[in-house]
Amino acid sequence: MRIIRSSHLASYTLVLTAFLSACGGGGGENSPTPPPPVQQWPQSVAFTDFTGGQSNFTIGFYSYAQSECQTCITAQVAQSGIELGNLLPQRKSPAHWPPPYNDKLYAELPIDYNSKTAVVLEDKGSGVMYHYTLQKVEESANTMSISVLKCMVSDPYNNGATVTFGLLLPKTTKPIQVLTVQSGKPTLPEYQPNGLGAC
Repeated sequence: MRIIRSSHLASYTLVLTAFLSACGGGGGENSPTPPPPVQQWPQSVAFTDFTGGQSNFTIGFYSYAQSECQTCITAQVAQSGIELGNLLPQRKSPAHWPPPYNDKLYAELPIDYNSKTAVVLEDKGSGVMYHYTLQKVEESANTMSISVLKCMVSDPYNNGATVTFGLLLPKTTKPIQVLTVQSGKPTLPEYQPNGLGAC
């Protein structure tokens, strides 16, 4: 009987050891919880025009300039149709925009303001000699930055103007700043010495 009991005891010890091993051992310390990932800034942000595309950013071009500053592009924010209408009072979207966005008061555009923030960029020191590219939008811890390339082309009229652009960002309440970027190319002879770089 002793041999039988010893065998049972050995089997019980073996089973208990295997169970504790499967559970990480008896009384061992738990593995430390890894720290949460650190947010890396800046983050690239997707953006579109008011129609949800990438080809209808220009919403106004007026043949008069209101500023001599070549790099002073301002940003205004709208979180609702009413606010967008206040920024662009009594103005309608271009007729060539795709439906249902074309030929509508800006306050009436079908924009989902629960998920989007509308931004109106304005350059009062523009003209037919300037070309623009909305390069990128980046989000940092405290701001959203819109980078706009502004460069110059030869134009015989050389008329001043005011131009406005519209874009949609993911919903945000962070302050928005505009960074006017130059091409890095030499200024065209007709705009020297104070013109921007050529396109």
